Amino acid sequence: MSFTRRIGTTAAITAVLAAAGLTGTAHAEELTPDSSTITVDAYDPSEVILLNAPLSSGWDYVGASTFRYRDTNLGEWFTGYVYSTGGNFLACVSSRTSYHKYSLWERDDTGSRRISTVTSKGGCLTFKGLDAYVDGANNKAEFMLSTNDPQGGYSVTYYD
Repeated sequence: MSFTRRIGTTAAITAVLAAAGLTGTAHAEELTPDSSTITVDAYDPSEVILLNAPLSSGWDYVGASTFRYRDTNLGEWFTGYVYSTGGNFLACVSSRTSYHKYSLWERDDTGSRRISTVTSKGGCLTFKGLDAYVDGANNKAEFMLSTNDPQGGYSVTYYD
């Protein structure tokens, strides 16, 4: 899967900043898969301070986790999973000093599959178009994040 990269000002993040009592605009890097309906918006943590902004901008908190499970075969750290109703899903990763890959995974009893990957220094990653991953008796998707950062151990907060 390849991505088209666009850099620009994002009105939604500017609104989030305003809701948090901050002024200015945010620059967002939007990574759009060329051959899929999944879209990922990656916001640079050096340009966006979120405080409680996701809660004030229509996002519902669904959980938090850390990169604490190591898969040595893949060379990645995984978080625990959280439930989502599909649509859009927000993962806010602690800021990092260098770029790493972050992958959204859908977990099922029969196995897990990688949905999308983005390279970022952390910050908030918005995954869009996830309705197809809602399944099971609870009519929810189970999402988790992985990273190739060899350090692991830092936190992720999830919103639906």
